[in-house]
Amino acid sequence: MSVDYLLVQDAVSLFTPDTTLYDRLVSFKVWQRFEPYTRITAKYRLLDGDPRDLSVKLVTATQAADIEASLNYFRQFRTQYELSNELSVFYDVVGQSDPYQSFDIKVRKFFAERVALDLGYYTRELLDSTDEGPFNKDYHRTFIDVEVMDLFLNNLSGTVLAEQWESQGRSYDALGADLSYKIKRNKKEAKISIGTNYSLYKYDYYIEQGVRSRCAHGT
Repeated sequence: MSVDYLLVQDAVSLFTPDTTLYDRLVSFKVWQRFEPYTRITAKYRLLDGDPRDLSVKLVTATQAADIEASLNYFRQFRTQYELSNELSVFYDVVGQSDPYQSFDIKVRKFFAERVALDLGYYTRELLDSTDEGPFNKDYHRTFIDVEVMDLFLNNLSGTVLAEQWESQGRSYDALGADLSYKIKRNKKEAKISIGTNYSLYKYDYYIEQGVRSRCAHGT
């Protein structure tokens, strides 16, 4: 286990009267490994003496069945207003973040050493449904993808992704694909990817303020 303490002092002078923000963050973290392939991590944080958030993560694998799985839970207890830059980098763009909780489940199954099938589900729920607005959203995402490794060339992989998004009583289907190439040199590794995907909600920090809805993306 570990305990961390962070004190941040931020002198704010851009677009506002000169102000100094102080934030004190205390973090408690506990992790445990269960041999051979299971690990649980939990983190609880307090901001200026009040509960800020809780996160729990479980990662496991079964070597005999070539299956990997992870489960993540996150809960934000308090509304996040403007904080020091260390703790709220994008506040000026997206505004306040209201309390919510999220669940993220992923399962990966390998076939014939070169093919992997991924299944996943993510849900984000506001603790108070009346908080929903341009930035604070309730939504659900379900996806399935197939990745083929060493496709045509060593270290080249291709992925096809199918998704379903649900929000505000409506459902959206999406399809994406990409190619990725791993470069390994001197025990270092980099990846080059090209493809396209879709996000029902995507944050655009540089062009628009708030959340862009129903966007296709290429990389």
